[in-house]
Amino acid sequence: MALWYDCGSGFVKAVGLARRDLGADVYLCCPGPSLAKVDPAALRVPGAFVLGVNTSYPRIRPDMWIGMDTPGCYDPRLWWEPFPKIVRGTYRDERCGGVPIRTCPGMYFADVERAYVTDLFRRRGHDASFVWNGNTFIVALHLAVWMGAKRIHLVGCDFGGGTDYHDARKLDDQHRQTNRLLYQRLLSLLPRLRQAAALNGIEIISCTPDSPANEHLAFMPLADALARSALRVPSVVSADVLHADQARLCRWQHPSPAGDGVITGADANQEWLLPWWWEHFRRQNNLPVAFAGFGMTPAARTWCAQRGLVLEVPAVPGRTWHQKPFAILASPFRRTIWLDADCEVRGDLSVMYPYADRGVGVTLDPHNKWCKQPGAVQTGVVVAGHGEPIVEEWAKEVLLRQHRGDQEALDAIRDRVGQRLAVMPRHYQRLRLDPQHDDALVMHWTGDAGKRAIPATLQVSLASSGRKR
Repeated sequence: MALWYDCGSGFVKAVGLARRDLGADVYLCCPGPSLAKVDPAALRVPGAFVLGVNTSYPRIRPDMWIGMDTPGCYDPRLWWEPFPKIVRGTYRDERCGGVPIRTCPGMYFADVERAYVTDLFRRRGHDASFVWNGNTFIVALHLAVWMGAKRIHLVGCDFGGGTDYHDARKLDDQHRQTNRLLYQRLLSLLPRLRQAAALNGIEIISCTPDSPANEHLAFMPLADALARSALRVPSVVSADVLHADQARLCRWQHPSPAGDGVITGADANQEWLLPWWWEHFRRQNNLPVAFAGFGMTPAARTWCAQRGLVLEVPAVPGRTWHQKPFAILASPFRRTIWLDADCEVRGDLSVMYPYADRGVGVTLDPHNKWCKQPGAVQTGVVVAGHGEPIVEEWAKEVLLRQHRGDQEALDAIRDRVGQRLAVMPRHYQRLRLDPQHDDALVMHWTGDAGKRAIPATLQVSLASSGRKR
């Protein structure tokens, strides 16, 4: 077994730690003298996993700690810390203050065996024994690889430079010579470890200034490395915290969507547009359709159910169109095109779907009087892929802020979502106030004046429009 622990009824295997990808960058903190210059608080960055080695504790309070030496050589407070701690399996019966360390919180014991150092990149299974080369550094490196780290940063790895340790402890000459030989051996292994890591898609990076390791490894200042690790947190995600009831509303509702489709919706005041919308849509497209019920009458719901799915959309504070992102979150489709009910479809909509693979596709609105920044988006036509975080953030913005409408809410998060908001060609959605309409893929008859412009001959009643065609 790679790792095991005492469950109270004997030792059992620890499962779930070996992964293909950890999802965070590892910072392997060793107790070299340069660690004294590292601000422990600076390491507390989402996206960074801190792996403490040997006597780096208590200066560093890591996410996980590893030490392969006799447990008595470490700070005794360590064993009662709640973070996971890993020692050699041969020390399973060791005590501290008369207490068996195996009974302390988060204690794990590692199986190690002699092997060639680059074997650590092959031994990735749940039952793998860690490579033992006579020191903790190689086991710690193996542990990081085993957990799925793709970028491993070396902090406090001076390999003999400066004083003995970060905490100013002094070694006698014999122990100093022993350490010097160890450091020389580790330095000689770094080129092979770097090459083997690269072959496995892993970077080993030195973040220790003036270390002789920098002759063999790429160097990056620790602050720069941590800033890069912080980028693992998607910029689209806001720091807003929702009540549980709100959070349930702002998530994708279907776990396994299929195919591409189109959604429109209406309330009781706008449902008269649906037959007109349907007539134009079906002339050019045969895509599946879902209708979002924003308070339609029973007759309208029946009409919609004859032609597609009727989505149950939660009512949220504000006007009807504040519900739009929540309708998209309820989509049963893998890729969804939302169309306002006053949108006249004039062509094949499938050209829009590739924009869903880039994030959320929208066109711009040069006529928006409420958006203070240039480049306002128009949400009469929106294309998005299932699981797209922008839609979740859009819904969150609608709930938390008092925006005039859903369009202004999406504009408010535009800078944060960045390039995931993909701008589609302008003619994909022409607006009533545009000087040119002839090239419109979708003609959006906005406002009350737009509704009056819809030809009365196409306003087919819900009662007489007939069955699905």
